[in-house]
Amino acid sequence: MDSRQRRAPTPKAASGGVEGRPSVKVPEAEPAEARAKRSHAEGWTPEVEALLRDWQRRSTVAEHAFYSKAERLRVWNYLLGIPVVIVTGVVGTAVFASLGKSTTVSGHAKLAIGAVTILAAVLAGIQTFTKLGEAAQQNGIAGDWYASIRRDLEEVLSLPLALRDPPKKVVDETRKEMNKASQKSPELGERWWGPFARAYDVDDLRIQDRLLWWTGPPKKVTRRGRVPSSAAAEGGDAPSTPSSPSV
Repeated sequence: MDSRQRRAPTPKAASGGVEGRPSVKVPEAEPAEARAKRSHAEGWTPEVEALLRDWQRRSTVAEHAFYSKAERLRVWNYLLGIPVVIVTGVVGTAVFASLGKSTTVSGHAKLAIGAVTILAAVLAGIQTFTKLGEAAQQNGIAGDWYASIRRDLEEVLSLPLALRDPPKKVVDETRKEMNKASQKSPELGERWWGPFARAYDVDDLRIQDRLLWWTGPPKKVTRRGRVPSSAAAEGGDAPSTPSSPSV
């Protein structure tokens, strides 16, 4: 063999590795910003969204229940307050009329004036004791509070994942706000909670059994755009039954 013949060189790896050894392609590192966005999106699991939607429904139930209770209390405040004003005016007019007469007032007139005066005092006492006007105002404020919580949750759930705050932060802030509203709001009671809980599919199983042994069936409350519970039971989306009036 010709000594001048050159030996063919061993081909190198196409990727520029060591001669005779194939090189391993190292994947590029994921940018920190992209990794943070992916982690943020993965944090919004279906369970987190389901929890927030449940809190949204409970806030809606509390909002409407407090508004309804406040309206009822305002009506009772007027039903007690207006007669007090009328009766007091009648009594005052009768007394002044009797003083202007030269003749003495008959026994029946005195009895009527006394009865009306007692009635006015009783109605005024009931109105003062129950504080219906103050209670109506407090329930209205509680309804406004829960309406604000509902709007905040609606805003969060309507945003794309990239524009939302971290799920842990949203859940913690919402929970604290709902706890604060529950502690500082007046007592609601199952009589007011139950009908709205059923209308908005809030899971509360004990309401039906404990609700109205003394008040009779509740007034039907239907959620706008939804089927009433009776119709849903016959053949539609059956709403979940209401666990306590706590929200």
